[in-house]
This record gives sequence, C-alpha cells and structure tokens, in this order.
Amino acid sequence: MTTRKQLIAEVMTDLKQYNESGLIDSISLNRWVKNALVKFGGNVMPRVDKVLEVKNGMAELPENFYALFLAAKCTPTSSEIIHGEASHDVLQSIYQYKVRTEAQQEWDNLSHSYKTGDVTEITEKLFFHDGRTQVKVSYGNPQLLKLTRGFKKERLCGDNLNLQKQLTNSLAYEMNIVGDYLQTNFNKGFIYIQYQGLPVEEETNDLLIPEVTGNYVYEYVEAELKKKIFETIWNNGDDDNVQNKLMYWKAESVDKFSNAMTSAKFEGMGGRWWKDMAANHRKRTRIYQQFAQGK
Repeated sequence: MTTRKQLIAEVMTDLKQYNESGLIDSISLNRWVKNALVKFGGNVMPRVDKVLEVKNGMAELPENFYALFLAAKCTPTSSEIIHGEASHDVLQSIYQYKVRTEAQQEWDNLSHSYKTGDVTEITEKLFFHDGRTQVKVSYGNPQLLKLTRGFKKERLCGDNLNLQKQLTNSLAYEMNIVGDYLQTNFNKGFIYIQYQGLPVEEETNDLLIPEVTGNYVYEYVEAELKKKIFETIWNNGDDDNVQNKLMYWKAESVDKFSNAMTSAKFEGMGGRWWKDMAANHRKRTRIYQQFAQGK
C-alpha cells in the first residue's frame, strides 16, 4: 500500500512550480491526508495496540488513534537487550518503531517467577534509531482504567471494555481523553491500549492509504490534497490564476469521495488488506479476551 509520504511526494511533483515557489506547506499536507482518511471511519480502520508512557498525568495518543477499545495500566517487569548496546535507560529512549507480542503469564510469589496463568504479560520490542539496538521490554499486572465523569463516548469503540467493566466493578485508576492526550489520575506509569485507528506501516509508522477496488481512496485523497492546496493559495492571494484549478479539484474531490466511500464500505470488512490486518490483530490480542470474561 502507498504511504502518506509517498502520496505527498507525488502531489508535490505534480505541483512542482507551486512547491518550488514555497506555496505548499508540508505540515498542512500531513494533516490533510489524515483528515481525508478519517472521513471513512471504521471502514478503513483496523484494531491495533500500543504501550503509552504517562508523564505528569498525561500520555500522548498515537497519531492514527480514532476510538478506544481497551486501556489498562501496566507495570514494567523487565528489559533485555536483544541486539546491540544501550547506554541509557531503555524505557526512556527514543525508538524507531515497535512490534508487540504477548504471553500469558502469572506471577508465583513462592518461586518469585512467572508461570502459565490468566494474568497477561505484555512484551514489546523496541528498535532504536541507530539501526542496531533492539530491546525487549515486558509489562505485567494490567489493570483496566475507569472512564472519568463526562468522558466523550464518541472516542470509544462500541464494544469498549473499560466502559463495560466499570459498570460492574470498582476500578482504582481513572482516565480521560482530551484532544490528542490521555489524562490519568496517576502521575507516571505505562498504559497498554487497544484502539481502532488508521492503518500504518510498521517500519516507519507512517499512515497507509488503504487499497480498495479502483484505487478510489488514493484518488480521493490526492484530489482532496490538490483542492486544499489551491484553496489555500487562492485564499492567501498568492496566485489569482488558480481559480479554475481550484474549481476543478473541488469537483474531483466530491466525485472521487463518493466512489471511494462506496468501495470502502463494500470492501472494508472483506477486502484482502483488511483480512490480513484483522488476522494479525487476532494473533496479537487473543489472550486479552480474559478481560471480557471477567478474569
């Protein structure tokens, strides 16, 4: 699948004269691609997972975040250098990307070791920017977080486990989502989340443009970007001759969105790209079904 970076590069090439004149803002382009993809909602969003670090009662949500399925406070239990060297605290270091595996473990107080059981251990592999260092960090004792009063339900998946559990259980730790941040009633720690989000490429963490029949989603996002570019140039008065181009790409955006949404709805739950992501999600998260079963 095409990444956001690749799509933007192609648009910049198509509009080379405007780019070389400094009339195209790359930061805006990144935001516009994301906003265009979000319009397709769950039709293009698999369920993914991530570990967040809480600092001063806040943790930044992933850029591709859309709706929360599960959030659990967890405790780091160990770290191990798999490859290379780490001269500083691996839990604080900047990594390139993460790949997550899970193991079902239970702590035995007598032997001071883990044994097979119902309590989940979360394991994440960190790949550092130096291209050599790999570190495995494990987390244990997951505890579901309670949603604060006034939590905006539109930030939740319909089957959110935190909401289900707090109706029947007393949960000690609380959270809220404000803008792009998750706020907690504890100052620091780690939170494992499962969420519905835009697809990303694992190695670069860049957004992916879903492939549906006719390449309609790609064509819509491309048209939307060009529309926004010419709209900005027109509004800023930087070029009085872009009006016709603006009107053309406005029409293209509307037309291509209709085709893209139809294809996304039709293929969203059945397309090959979606099935591959769904299979990976089931493999990663199967053991977390204990939460739904009240264990």
